[in-house]
Amino acid sequence: MFKKIVLSLAVLTLIPLTAYSQVSGTIAGTVVDKETGDPLPGVNITVDGTFRGANTDIDGFFRILNMPAGGYTVRAAFIGYREMVIQDINVSVDHTT
Repeated sequence: MFKKIVLSLAVLTLIPLTAYSQVSGTIAGTVVDKETGDPLPGVNITVDGTFRGANTDIDGFFRILNMPAGGYTVRAAFIGYREMVIQDINVSVDHTT
């Protein structure tokens, strides 16, 4: 009887985690110099209207996890470069955009 109760509690605890993972997606990409094609490490990536963002790694790659599904505007800012704004980024549930 005790094992059934513990198993039931464990299953009930995991249900909200699986439900949460089904309402969000990921924004990811690589930032490179337009002229040389070299990756740009340390670029600040922000999502307008949220407190979410990321910095690019040594290979210019970034990933912003757990974005609610919807449309967003993403900004990339780096010293010495003009700010890049990409509008209408559509995040889908359980997908990487």
